Amino acid sequence: VRAGIVEDPKDYRFCGYAEAVAVGGEIVKGLRMAVRCDNCSDAEMLATYRVVLFGKGSAAKRGDQKAARISESAQRRVAEAGGRLTLSERLRSRVGWFSRSIALGSETFVSALAKQYGKRNGLKRRLTPASVSASETDGVWPDDLCAVRKVC
Repeated sequence: VRAGIVEDPKDYRFCGYAEAVAVGGEIVKGLRMAVRCDNCSDAEMLATYRVVLFGKGSAAKRGDQKAARISESAQRRVAEAGGRLTLSERLRSRVGWFSRSIALGSETFVSALAKQYGKRNGLKRRLTPASVSASETDGVWPDDLCAVRKVC
């Protein structure tokens, strides 16, 4: 946001928050510590973190008034929504995450393809599929939809 590349942190593909919105899983644990929300659901934690992000993102960084930042109206909209994303916003984030993957399919298919890709390209680190459970997407995705993104 400060670099002026995106207006919303969820839209920047290299942002941890964007990955948490799109995939959930391990990255949510780190964000949970940042928000100090041990006993809340992932959805509640992400909503809380979004409010915090927009609050910090709307302030000038170290007094630099020229730096891009989140508009006050956007901050207000996020606060009024309690930080919650609509289903269409969540799906767009997930579709973007999956569409930038090297493989998409069932866990069995993606695991086999990742293993073959790793052998062919001499990767020392094993590629592991990331999955998104249907419960996190209101039942829109199949239960075993997986993708492999990180190849180096």
